[in-house]
Amino acid sequence: MPRRAHKKSRNGCVECKRRHVKCDERRPKCVNCSISERHCEYLAEPIPSVTRDQTEASHTTRSSPAVASMSTAVASPAGSVPTSTREEDFPSVNILHFELLYHLSTETVPSLELDYERIGVPITEFFRVCVSAPYAMNEALALAALHLAVISPPEKREFYKTHAGYLQTQALSIFNTMKPEVSTETCGAIFLFSVMLGNHLMCDALIFRGTDFINFMDKLCHSIQLLRGVRIVAGFSYHMLAETPLRPIFQYDEFPSERDEFLGPECRKLLDLIISARLGQSVTDCYKDAIEHLQLASSSAKHSPGFMSKSPIIAWPVRVSDEYFGAFVARRPEALIIFAHYAVLLHNVRDSWLFCDSGLFLIECINAFLGPGWEEWMALPNSVLETGSAHLST
Repeated sequence: MPRRAHKKSRNGCVECKRRHVKCDERRPKCVNCSISERHCEYLAEPIPSVTRDQTEASHTTRSSPAVASMSTAVASPAGSVPTSTREEDFPSVNILHFELLYHLSTETVPSLELDYERIGVPITEFFRVCVSAPYAMNEALALAALHLAVISPPEKREFYKTHAGYLQTQALSIFNTMKPEVSTETCGAIFLFSVMLGNHLMCDALIFRGTDFINFMDKLCHSIQLLRGVRIVAGFSYHMLAETPLRPIFQYDEFPSERDEFLGPECRKLLDLIISARLGQSVTDCYKDAIEHLQLASSSAKHSPGFMSKSPIIAWPVRVSDEYFGAFVARRPEALIIFAHYAVLLHNVRDSWLFCDSGLFLIECINAFLGPGWEEWMALPNSVLETGSAHLST
């Protein structure tokens, strides 16, 4: 069987060459430099690519009879070693991907609480579904790389974070190119892709942040917006998932028949403040819906054993209405205060590598952004700053 043609690129940017990482050669700025916010520069015009046929033709033209005779080594008996080889004929094994796959199976998936004994979904099913779709497998490896970026020593953090971003970009590109139609064969991969992407986007925005609140908010809003778009596509697959082995992992608590009666005292107090502010019926209704979903996320995280017990918390920014998300993007005080209450949920799961101290950071930043005069509204989130703990009661 003829060998697959392989091109060795020599057109990478200066920064990728310096860091000895593979460059995708995108201009004016490659993906690696875009992700890591580095200066991207190319020294010269691209070197014309040479095909395998052109290379072999060149060798045939220039080779002496002695050199030409060495080509017969290709047909030598089994066990013999060819005397003429080229580096591009034997590409290096990508050890990084094996490292990420190992970490995914031994550390990342267990950390996300995929508990077969409790949920009834074997880890082999998780990997079978991921392998069935390249976008899902790329995102799974990206999540493992992000996990390593969070827990690794500082000198290795940037390396893993860069690769996490690159693999995520690849996953999204493949997903957008394939535009997979939801079916019984694809629904599992689409769903897992959306869940893993949700974890990745939220963690990246919450953990790898700067000190500037405006820039942080811009990045967070962009991540949530992207996640909301993907989850719309994945949402079409939920009814099909009920017929697959993945069914137990996406069960969430549902709203009770009387939604007003299930709010705990903290959420009820927040809603009363919203109503008393007389913001208009449509605005009040959109904030009420966000508060009710906040209470539901808190209850689901406490009582539902589904895949990733923290998924209801991650899902809250996706499940709120477009009107609330628009108010949050516009930095409306009441919307930010509701998000500060959401930060209480993040703080309560700070033991997870996905969130760490992000809840505390959000509460401090929202306090500073609002300024004085909102103490009554921020009573519950501020209790985290004072005592180190707070909870949304059910």
